[in-house]
Amino acid sequence: MTIADNKMHKASKKESVGLSHTDYPSLRDTCRLLARAGFDPREAEEFWNAAEGDFQKFERLVYLRTVARIPKEYVLGELTFCGQKFVVDQRAYISDHWTELLVHRAVEVIQNIENRVVLLDVGCGAGSIGLSVTLFVPNRIRHLLLADISCKALEVCRLNVQAYANVRECFPSFSIHESDLLTSIPNEIRTPAETIDLRKSYTLIVCDPPYGSPDRDKMVSRGMLEKAAHVPKESIWGPHGELFNIHVRLFSEILSRSWKAHAIIECGRYDDAHLREVLPTNIDWQHVWLDEEYSVVEAIYQP
Repeated sequence: MTIADNKMHKASKKESVGLSHTDYPSLRDTCRLLARAGFDPREAEEFWNAAEGDFQKFERLVYLRTVARIPKEYVLGELTFCGQKFVVDQRAYISDHWTELLVHRAVEVIQNIENRVVLLDVGCGAGSIGLSVTLFVPNRIRHLLLADISCKALEVCRLNVQAYANVRECFPSFSIHESDLLTSIPNEIRTPAETIDLRKSYTLIVCDPPYGSPDRDKMVSRGMLEKAAHVPKESIWGPHGELFNIHVRLFSEILSRSWKAHAIIECGRYDDAHLREVLPTNIDWQHVWLDEEYSVVEAIYQP
């Protein structure tokens, strides 16, 4: 249904909430309100559809977005990512459209590996990255591992995993771990069908790490700072200081496990010179630009 169609909502819908035709605001005016507040005016249609003819609910959704300035995904309770729908609320970070490039890179890597892989999403939040990769190539995933330091984020993740596992054929076995990076992830994963030794299988690791701190990280945009007021603190600033502490720790922890692995970690717009200053020299890593504004750092482990 278009915005123009929604402006002339069915009478039955209006009567169900006790409203007359004149009670319905012009969505064109709502579009203007969203634009003045610095948001995409097309969001008005999403809020209108979510309200399902309930004018009070529509008003509340627009208020949360324009006045409280809560991210749209939290207002709607839903994230669209890589063409899939995920439940999301303020317990978990919202993956942005740039991170879809990381997903597509991971899929490309998996398709070039001969055997099925264990997929590990570190700092998984709502699970959108690991699940999106899995949904693209379910037959190539031997087991899906999702890990996050936040037990609250994992509650949201579990909802999303179970929703897709229950309805998708060929969905792989999966496990969810409360873990600071790899700290609480065992080397052996027991599933109903098999025991997987991560030291003998091939693991693809994906990670969209939090920023370091609002004081030190100059790459944090104004929009991200505004978003930070509503997302879990540990999901955006991280527990270990500056951004690349996560990269260094994760690279080192993989190395210490003697896993055969390929790690892909988001690093945004940072250039090669900065990466060479902060990343370890004892690990063979490469900087891969997936877009003019977005890059990842990759490392391949062959113990």
